Amino acid sequence: MSATDPGLPPATHEVAELRRADLPAPDGVPLATTWYIPSVEGPFPTVVTRVPYPMDFLLDGQCRILVTRGYACVYQHTRGRGRSGGKWVPFYNEEGDGRSLVQWIREQPWSNQKVAWIGDSYLAATGWTVAAGDPDGVDLLISRHFAPSLYTSAFESGLARHELLTAWMTMMPDEQNRFFGAGRYHRALKVRPRTRLDEVAAGHPVEWYRQWISAEDPTSPVWTTGDAPRLSAANTQLPVMMVGGWSDAFIEAQLKAWQELPRRAESLWVIGPWAHLGQAPADFPLEGLDGPGSGGGQMVQFPRVLDWLDSHLSGKAARYPSHGVASYVVGGGRWEQYPDWPPPTTERRWGARAGSGPCDGSLGEEAELSPSLSYLYDPENPLPSRGGAGLLAGAIFFMNGVPPGFLKMDNLCPRREDLLRFAGEPLEAPLHLAGVFRAELEVSSDAPDSAFGFRLMLERKGSAYMLREGFTTLALREGGPRLPYSPGERVRLSVDTAPLEMEFQPGDQIVIYITSSSFPAYEAHPNQGGILAEATTTRPAQQAIYAATLILPEVTAAL
Repeated sequence: MSATDPGLPPATHEVAELRRADLPAPDGVPLATTWYIPSVEGPFPTVVTRVPYPMDFLLDGQCRILVTRGYACVYQHTRGRGRSGGKWVPFYNEEGDGRSLVQWIREQPWSNQKVAWIGDSYLAATGWTVAAGDPDGVDLLISRHFAPSLYTSAFESGLARHELLTAWMTMMPDEQNRFFGAGRYHRALKVRPRTRLDEVAAGHPVEWYRQWISAEDPTSPVWTTGDAPRLSAANTQLPVMMVGGWSDAFIEAQLKAWQELPRRAESLWVIGPWAHLGQAPADFPLEGLDGPGSGGGQMVQFPRVLDWLDSHLSGKAARYPSHGVASYVVGGGRWEQYPDWPPPTTERRWGARAGSGPCDGSLGEEAELSPSLSYLYDPENPLPSRGGAGLLAGAIFFMNGVPPGFLKMDNLCPRREDLLRFAGEPLEAPLHLAGVFRAELEVSSDAPDSAFGFRLMLERKGSAYMLREGFTTLALREGGPRLPYSPGERVRLSVDTAPLEMEFQPGDQIVIYITSSSFPAYEAHPNQGGILAEATTTRPAQQAIYAATLILPEVTAAL
């Protein structure tokens, strides 16, 4: 890669035609469709997407970039949204409606039969449904800030991700646009049982949300039967270009999808420090973000997108690597190119050691926790969420959600009773990490079910910054199905975070909080047995920690 990344290739065409029409879905429902073609004689490869949001002006701009470089461009409003007819039900009609649109494209005189799907968020989801349901449906898929693992996006080990699932339902419950729903969303988070919070968030019952919020077990029929298991990267028999963000709501789902892709060797994954709408939120400098290998340094990655399309559909020589992983190293100020991700790593293990109080614990490579420690967790006063990944509402400015990213945190200890703090010694050399961070805990609770987890932070020059957090429930401590738990029983838990590539610098300290909540990023466990969304009451729980080990993946070699 050169010292300066190549920009957009020069425009070679003008826009010859813009048309809008209602095309019939397989059952006759009219779907509003827009298409552009270049000014020269075709046929052309086509780039297509389907959209549930009022963002025609953005798609028109994207189409002009593509059409002036030799592609036909088509977008369609999804059923029940925008100018399209029918009823809006997420993920329900997308495969049939999308396949019908691709078939229509291939019947047009300006089509050369090659079709690529491009989309951000739900626009990408509509493409994954077509690609997974029909191996011959499209030739390529470009998926920005989404991947098809619905359970991973909706839950963390049985804890509903309100900042993603519930916030999105508040904005998209029916055929109406309700994007300014911050007040309704935050009022709804006070409602129990959670199966009825849609009555506040949307003003009426939302059937699909009630089905999802009650399916906290990954072995539930909601995730294992019908359309959900078909919508899987493992069923996607084509090359995929993914663009993700370390602070995005879907970064965990993207890692799962990348590992499952049958044609991963021909696929490309670009990961920057972005949140869901392309911001790069951090309270410490993100140096080198637009440097070599960055694809322009922006989430849309248009230089790299066009290069990938040209090399696959038009036979042009690639200017960027056309497969593998381009990863921005947070704290390292550079981009790395790997054949796969995570790169080779070795485990670094730090044990937690008790201090003189709940805030004075230490981390050491040979440390053991002695004696055991405890804290009181009250679901009516959960630990507030701040920073990290998995947060959609905070990336949308009018939803007043939890801000994502690598954000400075106040020292919450000893102001709160529901956490334990452990800090490592200042590092003597850089520490390059890539992968999923993990804590192994031995715990007990006096409740019939509860949650445990941890926050991982970087402490630098007296300031602490949020990096990652992860949680699990006692009932789903082995991933599902539900396991029995007796109050006071000692059990071992393995708790994972979202993935990250990060480089600590000399003098930095690794700090963790062990706690039981982060609300509203995750459901505040009511400390009751049974389905959490059906709980009508909560109770405090006395939590005990007998052992805790932090496991970090250190990169062993640059590839």
